[in-house]
Parts: sequence; C-alpha cells; structure tokens
Amino acid sequence: MFHVFPLLGQSNMAVYPKASNADKTENPRIKVLGFDDCAWTGRVEGPWDIAAPPLHECWNGAIGPGDCFAKTIIDRYPAQNSAGLVPSAISRERVETSMKAGGAKYS
Repeated sequence: MFHVFPLLGQSNMAVYPKASNADKTENPRIKVLGFDDCAWTGRVEGPWDIAAPPLHECWNGAIGPGDCFAKTIIDRYPAQNSAGLVPSAISRERVETSMKAGGAKYS
C-alpha cells in the first residue's frame, strides 16, 4: 500500500535548518513528489523520487518536519508499504491558498 501525505504550510513546513549528512540518509520506502527542478538533488518537478532533504524549495538545503515524520511513520507500516510525501509549503503564502474550498493552489 502506498500512503500519501501532503506537507501543507508556509515557511514553518519548508523551514531553514540546514540538513546534516545524517539527515540525508535515504529510505527507498519513502518517496517525494518533485516540488521543483533542483540541480542540487537531481529531482525534477512532477515525478516521484526517493525522499531526502530538502523536500521543499531546493535553494535552502533545509530539513523540515516532513522528513522526520516520514522516517518515524514508515516503521509503523508493514515492510511492503511505502509513503509518499507531497511538498506543498510555500513561504509567505496564505494558508487559505491550499484550502479545498476556494484555494488557488488546491489540487
């Protein structure tokens, strides 16, 4: 089973603490949907890839709550399950932007 988790928010979801090498350990059971084209990670907008920070905004190299959440939750699922993270944090954007009713970026 593939469990999908949207990572909605603003800068508090994208955050700014720089990811350390230990934070960048990859688990092939945790995927991320490409948020933007990022030469640093090699991800492109759109397809699923193995998750590693940064999940949002390539330029800042940050680790956010989505990283820790996924690494914690995946161990609670059977080994054949995987998790998909959908980064949707947009700095300086109103939370209403992502609301189902009337949100400009809800999809």
